[in-house]
Amino acid sequence: MNDTSSTKPPADNIIARLWRGDVSLPQAYWLYGCVGGVSFRLISPQVTYALVSHSQDLSSTAFDLLRYGWLAIYYCYTTFIFIAIWRSANNYALAKPEKKGNATVAKVMVVIGVLMLAGSLAKLNDNRLTSSSNGTDDQMQLEATIKGLNVGLPRKLDDVSTLNKIDIHDDTIFYYISLSTTIPNKESFKTKMKGSMHSVCSDKDLAPILKANNKLEWVYAESTSNSSVTVTMTKADCPNL
Repeated sequence: MNDTSSTKPPADNIIARLWRGDVSLPQAYWLYGCVGGVSFRLISPQVTYALVSHSQDLSSTAFDLLRYGWLAIYYCYTTFIFIAIWRSANNYALAKPEKKGNATVAKVMVVIGVLMLAGSLAKLNDNRLTSSSNGTDDQMQLEATIKGLNVGLPRKLDDVSTLNKIDIHDDTIFYYISLSTTIPNKESFKTKMKGSMHSVCSDKDLAPILKANNKLEWVYAESTSNSSVTVTMTKADCPNL
């Protein structure tokens, strides 16, 4: 009879090893930190474009779940890797005290990364405006109007752009537009589009929305490069309000 008592347990998976800091510092930092982080940044525009392109097929709830679900995955992964790198740095410093400086540099980069992550979270929270009018009759009427405007969508605006969906989140109205071409210079495009939207300041329907400290955002998604550009208008853009 074979003695199974000496059978070795299966090796831990990579997630457990990363969590304990058992993965080598170079691998944790360069592969899972740098390469993994860059991969997320490359995939994010494609996810954004996919959401915008199919926004007309999604309810507001489904759209929010997918959008914030993706953000949650990104923030969870980044936080996990920061912890993994920190613990790998601790183990690296103990195993190779003569190279302790490398571990210190890795920890400094983690601290910088955490500060940047906290900043992006704060910015995300700031973008979720909390107007006191939410839940009032005016807000409910606005939401009903937005739903009515979506009945005729998607609708081609011109040869290269299609308005897929109009949505409202908190007190920001979003216009999701897909483009069949690329934008050569995104900053120039934003400046040009914002300049052409000044008529909004005198629009009988949109001007009151801005005057009430709401925002309007046009999200242009490129089909060829899987990236997007957002043009935002607030009350500050309309001196006459």
